[in-house]
Amino acid sequence: MNEDRHVNTFNLYMDEVPDDFGDDGDAFGEVQFRLVPASEDEGNPEENAVLAGLDIYDLLELRNAIQEIVDVIATASLDPAFVEQMERDLEGLAE
Repeated sequence: MNEDRHVNTFNLYMDEVPDDFGDDGDAFGEVQFRLVPASEDEGNPEENAVLAGLDIYDLLELRNAIQEIVDVIATASLDPAFVEQMERDLEGLAE
């Protein structure tokens, strides 16, 4: 492989978007993800990005991991015990 070849990297941000107010006045928020090419990122990705410096291979792995979780949830029965177990498993991944 050519050592001079430049690999583009990206920074992943998670932005909260205020959506609506509930009956108790608390704002419900939605989350939007956005990818910014590192070469164009004018922010402070080390402080503000969820993940910084992702190359195309990292993005593919991230996509595959997310797709696996979506597939399991979409194809599984919505049995309350299953949902609770999935939530515990996902919390374990976040730690």
